[in-house]
Amino acid sequence: MKMDLELIDGWLQSIAVGGELDAYTAPRLLDAVTGALDAGHEWLLVDLSDVQYIDSVGLGILIGGAKRAAERNGDLAVAC
Repeated sequence: MKMDLELIDGWLQSIAVGGELDAYTAPRLLDAVTGALDAGHEWLLVDLSDVQYIDSVGLGILIGGAKRAAERNGDLAVAC
């Protein structure tokens, strides 16, 4: 799995993911989402355009990340 992080306009943390997002690779996404939120970036964009496969673990991380962002008055959006 490949992953690129970019801070856009100083407030939107973009996380572009490529490859397969499954139980083996999902912890990297969890680390990226958690790290962004811990760094104070409440607004996240997860770009899954280059993801060929996602399982329930990957979906769970996206849902959990959205809940954590909302708790901080932010949001997590998914682009495909």
